[in-house]
Amino acid sequence: MAKKKRQKLSKEQKEQIAQKKDIRTILGRIGFHRIPGVDGKNFTYDGRQAELDDIFLLENVFLIVEYTVGEHYQSHLAKKSLLYNKIMSDPGSFIDYLVKEPCFDGLRSYYETNIRPQYPNYSQIQLRIVYCSKAEVSQEYRESLDQIKYFDLYVAHYFKYLSASLKMSAINEFLDFLGIQQSNYGVNIGSSQTRSLKFEAHVLPEVKSFFREGYKIVTFYMDPQSVLNRAYVLRHEGWRDKSSSVYYQRMADPKRITEIRKYLAQEKRVFVNNIIVTMSANDVTFMDRSDNVIDVSNDGKFLKNDNEVKTGIIKLSIVEKPNCIGIIDGQHRVFAYHVGEDVYEDIISKLRIEQNLLVTGIVFPKNEQEEERRKYEATLFREINVKQTKISSYLQQELAVMVEPFSLISIGKEIVSRLTENGPLSGKLERFSFEKGKVKTASVVSFGLRPLIKMGEDKDSLYCVWKDEDKERLLTAHKDKNYCLKNKYVDFCVESIRNLFIGVKNNIPSEEWKLYSPSEKKGLLSITFINGFLNLLRCIILNDGVLYSPEEYSERLRGLASFDFRSYKTSHYRKMGEDLFNRVFNKHYSS
Repeated sequence: MAKKKRQKLSKEQKEQIAQKKDIRTILGRIGFHRIPGVDGKNFTYDGRQAELDDIFLLENVFLIVEYTVGEHYQSHLAKKSLLYNKIMSDPGSFIDYLVKEPCFDGLRSYYETNIRPQYPNYSQIQLRIVYCSKAEVSQEYRESLDQIKYFDLYVAHYFKYLSASLKMSAINEFLDFLGIQQSNYGVNIGSSQTRSLKFEAHVLPEVKSFFREGYKIVTFYMDPQSVLNRAYVLRHEGWRDKSSSVYYQRMADPKRITEIRKYLAQEKRVFVNNIIVTMSANDVTFMDRSDNVIDVSNDGKFLKNDNEVKTGIIKLSIVEKPNCIGIIDGQHRVFAYHVGEDVYEDIISKLRIEQNLLVTGIVFPKNEQEEERRKYEATLFREINVKQTKISSYLQQELAVMVEPFSLISIGKEIVSRLTENGPLSGKLERFSFEKGKVKTASVVSFGLRPLIKMGEDKDSLYCVWKDEDKERLLTAHKDKNYCLKNKYVDFCVESIRNLFIGVKNNIPSEEWKLYSPSEKKGLLSITFINGFLNLLRCIILNDGVLYSPEEYSERLRGLASFDFRSYKTSHYRKMGEDLFNRVFNKHYSS
C-alpha cells in the first residue's frame, strides 16, 4: 500500500506551529501546566459559539491563551471580543462552565485534583486572557479590549530568554506582566497586607558618601530568596515600556547562571563581593536597633533619632513585593539561586534561604521622579561596567540616552516609539534588534528626526511652530528636570509627524505601503522614504511657517503616486524633501 503523501504546510501554518511551541515552552519553564485536548474544541457559552487555543494553570492563576500570526489581527479580535468581554465580566462563571463542560474532561480532572483542594472558591482564582500575536496590536485595539494581556512578539522574545535563564523564578516578573499582585498569588491569597522583613544594616551618611543629598547608602545581608521575591532588572528590550531606551541591561546568560549554580552546589558558599541595588524610600522603613521607626522626609532627610543614625547601625524593613529592588550589578549571582529543575536544585533550594548575600543599596527619596531614578541607575550601571566588561556600542548608545534624557537623540527615540504605536507607521518602524521586515530607526533618529526637532532659533524645526507658552523653558529643562514639558514637546512632535504621514499614506497605493526588500519590490517604506518626508516637513515649516491637518496634507499631496521615490539614494534625504515640496506639495499649493 502506497504511503499517504504528507500535506505541505503553508507559511502561515508553519509560523503558527512555531509560535505555539515557543509560548508553550515559555509557560512550561515558568511552571504552568498545559491542559491537553483544548485546541479545536467547539463549545457554546452564554449563547456564544467559540473555541479556545490553550489553557494553562499554575497555583490559582488560570490562563486562556490565544494565538494568531497573521497581519489581520483586527478581524480575529473582533470575532473574539464579545466572548472575551463575557469571560472577564464574570470569570468565576466561565471557569465553572469549563470545569463542568464534558468536552474539557482533562481540565476537570486536573482542576479537581490540583487546584480546588487549595483554592475552593472561584473568587480566589486569577483568570487572565493572554493574546499572542506575531503582529503588534495597535494602541486603539488595546484600549478597546483593555482587559486582555497582549503577548506581542517583543514580549514573547523577552520572556523566552528570561525563562531560559531563571526558569520558575521568572514567575515574579510574569505575574507583574499579568497584573497580578503577589498578595493575590498562590499561598499569599487572602493576606490582608504586604509583608516586610527586617535586616540589620549599616547606613552611610551623605557627608561620607558624597552621593546626592537625600540618597541613602545602606549595606546589609539578605537571603537570596528574599532578593528574588523583590528583584527586577532594567533590561534592554524588556516588556514594561516599548521605548527600548528606557531599559538597558543585557539579558542574563543561562550558561553563566548554570556555572554559578554548579559552583554553589559544589562549594556551598556565597561569593564575597557585594550586590549593587537601588530601592525607593516608599518601599523601605528605617528603624533604630530598638525597632523604633526613624522618620524620613520626602526628600530623604532623617527627621529624628539622629544620634542612632549617626552610629551607622540601623534596621531596614523592605516591603515584600515584586520589582521593588533594582539590581544594578550582580544579577547572575542573584539569579543563580532561581527555582529550577536541574541536578543542583536540591542543594540550591536549601541555600536559597540559608545563605546571605552582601547587598549595597542606594535608597532614593520618596519624591524622586521616576525618570531621575532611571537616569541615575543607568549612570551607575555604566560606571560599574564600562571598565570591567566590554559593552557593545549599541548598548552604550542606549545608556547615553538614559543618562541624557533631554538630548535630541533621546527625544527622537521616544518619538519613534510613539509613532509605531498607532497611526500610519504603526508596526512599520523597528524598535527591537530581533524584529525583521521593519524600517531600521537609528538613521531615522539621527538624520531625519534630530534636524526636525532641534530647539533654538532655526526656522525649519517643529520647535519653531510649537505654540506652547513655556517652550523657551525647554532649552533649560535638563537643569530643571522638567520632564512634563519635555513630554509635551514629544506629544506635539508625534502628532505633527503622524498628521503628515496620514496624508502620505492616503496618497500611496495600499500594496506599496510596506517595507521595500528584494522580495517586496513594490514596497516603498525605507529609511530614505521616511527621512525624505521628515525633510519635507522641515521645508513646509521653513516656507509656510505653519502645520496642516491630515485632510489638508491628503489634498496637497495628491501627486505622490507619480513621484519617483526609488531614484533617491540612501543619503539623499534633504534633496528628496525639497523635491517633494517643490514638485508635489508646493506645486499643488500654487495651483
